[in-house]
Amino acid sequence: EEKEREREISNIENNWTKEKRKLKEIRFITTMEAPNNIQSSFRVNLMNFCNLLGEMIAQEKNYGK
Repeated sequence: EEKEREREISNIENNWTKEKRKLKEIRFITTMEAPNNIQSSFRVNLMNFCNLLGEMIAQEKNYGK
C-alpha cells in the first residue's frame, strides 16, 4: 500500500512538471516574441480545445440527468 501511494505521488509530481512546462510554452506563444505562424496556430488549437471542453462539460451535465 505504501509503494502504491508513493507511485501515485510520483505520478502527480510528473504530471505537474509536464503541466508547468506546457504553461511556459503557452506563455511564450501568447507573447509577441513568438512568430506569427506559431501564434495563429496556437489560437486555432486553443479555440479547438475550448470547443472540445465545452462539449465535454455539456455531455457531463446531460449524463448526470
